[in-house]
Amino acid sequence: SIPVISTYTWRSMPKAALPDKEDLTFVVKWGLVNAGYSTLSLQGLETVSGRAAYHIVSEAKSGGMVSAFYKVEDHNESWLDRDSIVSVRFEKRIKEGKFGIEESTLIDQPHAHFHLQSYRFDKNVYEQKEGPLPPNVLDVLGSLYYVRLFPLVVGQSYVMDVLSGDKVYPLVVKVEKRETISVPAGKFD
Repeated sequence: SIPVISTYTWRSMPKAALPDKEDLTFVVKWGLVNAGYSTLSLQGLETVSGRAAYHIVSEAKSGGMVSAFYKVEDHNESWLDRDSIVSVRFEKRIKEGKFGIEESTLIDQPHAHFHLQSYRFDKNVYEQKEGPLPPNVLDVLGSLYYVRLFPLVVGQSYVMDVLSGDKVYPLVVKVEKRETISVPAGKFD
């Protein structure tokens, strides 16, 4: 049975910290070779476990000559509670060369518990796992968006607990420097 933690409170984060919708597209290069593309998008708000959640989608696909010898088709989805910016659900479908896995993870923040279902289609292995979690855990994709909420002061470090598969890791983000980059869409800090 899952222990009930009656003292859990959702972390308080700034409201409307992330846009409801956003699309980012990246070209993936390997030296001078265009190896494929990647996208990150906020696809709006959905209800998960009775709470409004940002729906985040990430895709990466190999292209051109790279696909001929190492095909990549990765699709990840994360749902972050809108008000507390904690993960409530994570799914992934990864195909990289001969490796392939599908995972679906429900993250029960109030009860500090996760339930994971995974299928390795390259090995034909199905697993279910569950276990305890620290408070306010994030998934690997959601942590990217969580970091966006910080001022990113040079010299500062930010630490968060990240669930990957059935393991929780401390993710440390250390701000080394700030710079302005130029891309076809313009200049950005």
